[in-house]
Amino acid sequence: MRAVPFDGLSLSLAGAVILLDGATKVVSRALLPTDGFRVLPGLILRATENTRGPFGLGPLWFAVLASLCVLGFVLWWIGRPGAPDGSRSRLGLGLFLGGGLANLGERILLGHTTDVLVLGRTTAVNLADGAILCGLALLLLSTRPFDKKNDGN
Repeated sequence: MRAVPFDGLSLSLAGAVILLDGATKVVSRALLPTDGFRVLPGLILRATENTRGPFGLGPLWFAVLASLCVLGFVLWWIGRPGAPDGSRSRLGLGLFLGGGLANLGERILLGHTTDVLVLGRTTAVNLADGAILCGLALLLLSTRPFDKKNDGN
């Protein structure tokens, strides 16, 4: 198998995630009321600034350092000999990198991330967070040892 850290699908998807995440944050800051818009019980659309790390954990400098380390590890891991190279791993890599770079860039440039969806009382997320989680799930699924193709196209 060949390593696929930088193919067209992964890079295009990462770019799309960065653009869509940025657009949702700009629109939410401009259009949503300060107290938010209740979609369902426990689900509110509201632009909130997270000046700490993911899920509000740790100071900003730690979030930036941790993000760089995790992104670097994933690039090394997916680029190593024998890494999965099918569509599932390429999609996962694109989602993971796009979400990670979107949040990292916002933390470095603005000193915070903008979360736009408040779940319950304590959790706020954005599109980049969803892309990171979905990408990680696809990357992990592409490495299942019991999958004979090692990618499950």
